[in-house]
Amino acid sequence: MDRLPQLLEQVLPKSPDKAIKGTELVPLLRNAGLREDEWTDESLRSRFSQLVRQETSVIAKRVGQHGYYLRPEVSNPSEAPSTQEQEGDTPRTRDDQGEEKFRSIFMAWCEREGELPVHIEHTNANRQTAGLNLWKFPDVVSLRWDVLNNDDRGRPILDQAILDVRKTLGEQPFRISSTELKVELTAGTLRQVFFQCVSNSRWAHNARLVVATDILDEALASEIQRLGASYGVSVTTFSLTKEDLSRLPPANKIQSADQVEEKLGRKLSVTTVVSAAEKDFLDWEHIKDMQEQHDHFRKIFRWIAKSIADYRPHSFDHWLEHYG
Repeated sequence: MDRLPQLLEQVLPKSPDKAIKGTELVPLLRNAGLREDEWTDESLRSRFSQLVRQETSVIAKRVGQHGYYLRPEVSNPSEAPSTQEQEGDTPRTRDDQGEEKFRSIFMAWCEREGELPVHIEHTNANRQTAGLNLWKFPDVVSLRWDVLNNDDRGRPILDQAILDVRKTLGEQPFRISSTELKVELTAGTLRQVFFQCVSNSRWAHNARLVVATDILDEALASEIQRLGASYGVSVTTFSLTKEDLSRLPPANKIQSADQVEEKLGRKLSVTTVVSAAEKDFLDWEHIKDMQEQHDHFRKIFRWIAKSIADYRPHSFDHWLEHYG
């Protein structure tokens, strides 16, 4: 019987920050009782290289580095606790949950990057079979105008001439991104999360999976890149930690990306893991179905229409307050 996986679990460091090289790992395995008649030093080093490419193996390697560490235990995504519950501190309200804080952070970042975000709450959709709306509606929809300019006072406007020409040519003057947000990804949750994103984003110009924490596992990163390229999904990380999320204000108190950075004491570090090409069209049949199921999807296109009519890039909240 191969004892290697069991012994690796005993000797590998749990933290990626404490990853050790293969030359250090072999003596640890020998001290733990692994004999040379079971595995020679050379065969062990070769086996390490094979195992790190298997997402379900116990040994992992950091992206772009040589050290090995213990791959986090594969968990059941449907039973995964929230960020604060994992840390032993039960959230007082939903706004205290890491998932909701990250949504507010992402939306604040979108605004700074020139995107106009809309919070989509799948529980507000028409009643469906339990869990179905998780696969139909994204966490955030965001709009980026391709025809922005400034008026005489420096305020953003939609360039009337360019907008009118685009309308005449039948070209859309905006891009819509559909975003699925997750605090973290593991080998055990990757496929459910990824195909949830594919399912609820296929109608938009851009399908986007955004993760709060870094993706350190080389095998996991490789699989994400393969899936993203195959299905046209962009994947981005924000280099936050669970500790970062736990010490930030509740979601409803997060107002801007600058505020988040001030609280963290550093800039947000946004990394593109996979960059997928945007589509040139929207899936209107899919959009029609979502409009029948969720009031916000009806309002999104009324909001866009009002912005075009006024030649003003209204925020969704502004439109909702004054015209919705």
